[in-house]
Amino acid sequence: MRLVKLTLLGLLVMGMACCTRTVDVEDSATPVDDTAGGEDGTVEDDQVAGPDGTEPGPDAVGPDGTVEDDNQVEPGKLKVADLQNRKEGLECPEDSTFINLDAGIKLDGVVVTAPVYAASEKLDGFFVQDVGGGEFSGIKVVVDKGTAPVLQVGDVLNLVGDLKEYYCVTEFDATSVTVTGKTETPAASTVQSTDIAAGEAGSEKWEGVLVEVKDTAVSEVDQYGNIVLEGGAVVADSITDLPAAAAGCTYKSLTGVIDYAFKQYLLLPRTSDDLVTDEAKPCEEPPPAKNSIPDMQQSETSTVCTDQNFLNAGAVELKGVIVLSPKYVVSKDKLYGYWVFDGKGGAWSGLLVTVGWEDTTAFKVGDIIDVAGEWMEYYCLTEVKSTSIEGTGKTFEGAIPISDVTAADLAKDKAEQWEGVLVRIKGVEVTEAPNNYGEFKVTGDVMIQNKFDLTYEAKVGDKLTSVTGVLTYDYGNFKILPRSDEDIEK
Repeated sequence: MRLVKLTLLGLLVMGMACCTRTVDVEDSATPVDDTAGGEDGTVEDDQVAGPDGTEPGPDAVGPDGTVEDDNQVEPGKLKVADLQNRKEGLECPEDSTFINLDAGIKLDGVVVTAPVYAASEKLDGFFVQDVGGGEFSGIKVVVDKGTAPVLQVGDVLNLVGDLKEYYCVTEFDATSVTVTGKTETPAASTVQSTDIAAGEAGSEKWEGVLVEVKDTAVSEVDQYGNIVLEGGAVVADSITDLPAAAAGCTYKSLTGVIDYAFKQYLLLPRTSDDLVTDEAKPCEEPPPAKNSIPDMQQSETSTVCTDQNFLNAGAVELKGVIVLSPKYVVSKDKLYGYWVFDGKGGAWSGLLVTVGWEDTTAFKVGDIIDVAGEWMEYYCLTEVKSTSIEGTGKTFEGAIPISDVTAADLAKDKAEQWEGVLVRIKGVEVTEAPNNYGEFKVTGDVMIQNKFDLTYEAKVGDKLTSVTGVLTYDYGNFKILPRSDEDIEK
């Protein structure tokens, strides 16, 4: 399988880092037990200071005999739905990054539907919606990290801020947050999984809205730990951790707010109470399968690949595999990796094991280790995303086996069996100078990749006795990955 790593998250963080603002946080009074007043669901609050700093008197009876509510949004005032129905948000182009729409917008009487959470390294976020709920009624609010007040679901707010489209998610960039009261927890809108499917344009009307999906089964758990539901909805852990899940288990209900990131809509539960399982089909993670590397590499899961982004093939355990390469950067700031093999060598014998950026292991070539994790097919590169990686204290006896191959063996339609294997190609000449990534080509159009900080500087015409390295798959091509300068013999 082949490895590509998305970098959109880094762009989001950098973009957000440049946009700082001071948030004026007000809490007009100690929270009181305000309730939704009347059939229109507006908030009754007699104890909240008005704009001039004085407390309003008792609610007055209007001409029609109904009680006038000091906190009720006056007719004609802006609603969330007015912002979400704007053309810029409905027709956001795929290549859009950042669009400033309006500044100094006032939103009065909106209700908190999801509490404050870490929206990025620089920003906190929470969700609000119009009292009545429904389509287009919700929006994400962002503030500088640490500047948001303590908010609870049901708090009623007056907001001032700027409206933006950030990678096609509509955001209210708040400069003032005023808590004016509290109402009953807003009811979630009932939707189907297909209504909020990850990549469907029709999901746009639910962006920012509190929704509930009932009686739906899990299709898979993806590489990032997201729960993918039958029908296409994706459940993510931005606000709260997700429980263990597996394909086939069923939820009686899933509740959360709808966000948009990485060009897909995401359902964000707020607490564990938002995920109610069906006891008849519990979402228990199955025990890991005790696989061998050849079993994995020769399976249809690995060999029949169509360059999909990723496929989670389930939990696996690999006991007593041998480290084939030093630790190296697989994805900057995200993942390190080790290449490992089964101890026998030859076709189908190796694969990549990835570890988190915080991992402190430093295994050496020849170390024997035990690995547990998720079997991923990532852009058609077979790998194990480790959840546990431990040394056994033993080392491989003898020389690490090397498989001699030819350029013909490494043709795209024949090379799959050598993926993850330590291979050697002999008697070649450099035919193409290094590109911007340090990759160069040798006889037979074989590409040599530099991931281990080689000092060798390839020049067209250089004659090489041999090139040894692990065969990887990257951006649609098989490539030999030397582990050090010693793997290139002149």
